[in-house]
Amino acid sequence: MDVSTAADTADLAFNAETALKGDTFDHFDEAEDEVEKKSRDAVIFLLDVSNVDALFTPETPPAGTDGQQDLDGGGGEGSGRATRRPCINNILNTVANLMRSKIIGRPEDMTGLILYNTTGADFNPMELAGVTVVQDLQQPTASRIRDILDMSSTLDRAEFDRRWRKGPPTTSCAFALHNALWVAS
Repeated sequence: MDVSTAADTADLAFNAETALKGDTFDHFDEAEDEVEKKSRDAVIFLLDVSNVDALFTPETPPAGTDGQQDLDGGGGEGSGRATRRPCINNILNTVANLMRSKIIGRPEDMTGLILYNTTGADFNPMELAGVTVVQDLQQPTASRIRDILDMSSTLDRAEFDRRWRKGPPTTSCAFALHNALWVAS
């Protein structure tokens, strides 16, 4: 028998023997559990607002429904008829729903919302053109969700233009995405 083979066999026998005695490396599993408990996700929504017409065009009902469902989800007045909501409202409701699920499932996770291709109303810590931080990266709270839902219910084209479209674009779409990714990091 080769010397290295004998040493390998001895190592295997030692590991098997210590494992049978219960002297395992449980501390590695405990360390992984601690890291998993302390880890948190961060979700930043980057919303391209360069095509405002598309954002405010009402979405069509799903195929095969003949428009007889309440797309608004509210079930209020006019329920049973298709309520065609603008795309921006559906996007903001999706953001709010994800924030709700984060509060319930993993409250230590963080979310944020950044608009890019904005003009004239750029608000971000790096002062980069074409980027507006609507909600910075923080843990979701009821008030942050309420802010998103309020924006979804009150935001129309005129309000959008007043807040985030104060002139012609100052950067190209690709450059604004670059700036948005830089701010998000």
